Amino acid sequence: MSLKEKLQALEELWDDLSHSPEAVAVPEWHKSELDAREQKVAEGQAEFEDWVTIKRKLRNRTQ
Repeated sequence: MSLKEKLQALEELWDDLSHSPEAVAVPEWHKSELDAREQKVAEGQAEFEDWVTIKRKLRNRTQ
């Protein structure tokens, strides 16, 4: 498969999966992490950074 065909297949698979998210099992550790993050937001303790800053930090980390 070409890259274009692979991306098209991936897009079609994702579109199909997104129509029934309840069919995709969420691991308990993932749910726990999301719950903890949601709690931080609710308590006003969450810290956020914009995408440009995050990309810069990631690039600097790999150099």
